[in-house]
Amino acid sequence: MRESKADIARALGQAYYEALCEGGTLKEGYEAFFRLEELLREVPSLKDALSGYGDGEEEALLLGEVRSSIGGPREFANFLKIAHSRKLFGRFADISHVFGRLADEALGIWSGTVYSAHPLSEIERNGILAALEKETGRELSLEFKVQEGLLGGFRAYVGGKCYDYTLEGSLKRLSADLLREAEV
Repeated sequence: MRESKADIARALGQAYYEALCEGGTLKEGYEAFFRLEELLREVPSLKDALSGYGDGEEEALLLGEVRSSIGGPREFANFLKIAHSRKLFGRFADISHVFGRLADEALGIWSGTVYSAHPLSEIERNGILAALEKETGRELSLEFKVQEGLLGGFRAYVGGKCYDYTLEGSLKRLSADLLREAEV
């Protein structure tokens, strides 16, 4: 039975995690990995360029540039080479899902998702991250998504709890406060 690209990508995510743990470089490798994820999000054409379907020499130069701009431990350099040689950058979400879950748990980082009515700027994302980290008292790793139908603000799901800062959520809280005041 032949493994699918998704299975191989998930296995690479786990292998990268295990290599970082063995090398004692989990935190550094975690930071490098998520800088790469951010770079791939900011420059969508980069994922295609690194997917291994173009000129080998140009790809090798590009891979070297990515590695030097991000830094990271030796294991990160090896991860980049393997992901490139196996043409797995197109399955980066699968790698990220497995690696992120394992690394977050080991580092004591809570993962969560933030939904907003429109794409958020980096400044907005950093502000939400800081506010939620202060409120939860934990280091967080957040994924940001756009959700149609939100009128404004954001709704975050972190650590099994919903933090609702949407316009709808604010109105519900105000209504509940008014009803409590009316009962007194």
